[in-house]
Amino acid sequence: MKKSTSKYPKMNQVSLLPLRAVGNDLLIDSRVIADALSIRHESMMAGIYKYRNDIEKMFGGIRFEIGVPDKPTGNPPKFACLTEDQAIYIGTLSRNTEKVIEFKARLVKTFSEARKQLQSSRIPQTFPEALRAYAAELEQKEQLQKQIEQQAPKVALADACLTAKNSQTITQTAKVLGIGRNHLCEFLRADGVFYIHRGENLAYQKYIDRGLFTTKDRPIEHSDRFENHTQTLVTPKGLQWLEEKIRNLGGVKKVIEAVRLAKAGLS
Repeated sequence: MKKSTSKYPKMNQVSLLPLRAVGNDLLIDSRVIADALSIRHESMMAGIYKYRNDIEKMFGGIRFEIGVPDKPTGNPPKFACLTEDQAIYIGTLSRNTEKVIEFKARLVKTFSEARKQLQSSRIPQTFPEALRAYAAELEQKEQLQKQIEQQAPKVALADACLTAKNSQTITQTAKVLGIGRNHLCEFLRADGVFYIHRGENLAYQKYIDRGLFTTKDRPIEHSDRFENHTQTLVTPKGLQWLEEKIRNLGGVKKVIEAVRLAKAGLS
């Protein structure tokens, strides 16, 4: 049997080239390419600059970096970190000598092996690893769910403020805040925001002047007469102020508990 005289290297015989991982990208240093092709790095960079527009147009922007000078008095070298596609394109610009063919084979093999290693590192290889991965996934989902739950009141409030063209009643406001009308009024009275006048919860004038509340008169029909009652309304600005105030106090449950303690004379 005749021995193969092909000048093309076998894929299982080529040596791998060093790569760099930058974020989710695998990159190869232009100095590594120059060394593999047995050419001066200055010539390699000249070729990259010459075809830079074509490379970046087809394969995205090139990452350039500044290295450490070989000598204390030397200029820091500039080099490029290329993706697989960019490096292969650079290789196609060279005449297919035996050295270039070998480089292309090493390049393809290098990136292929690197992708396999990354994929295998993400897949659990044993049952305990699979359990740990599953536990980590559950923990991540639980944390995400907690974030969603924490953000839900803020999202609901933002939606309410965005959609509220007019001021809202105390009942509507309490529903948005999830606190209940009576608890909200008791809290605002205890906090010196509301006072009771003729059976109505009214805001002190300074809070009205701040644009947090407004009022309107509504007629109440009696058997022998009509009587005007003043109704307090919460503006969109006031709704946001109330949500922030309750949140800073620890949330709805904390506010309700504080109201109960105040009514019991324990605060």
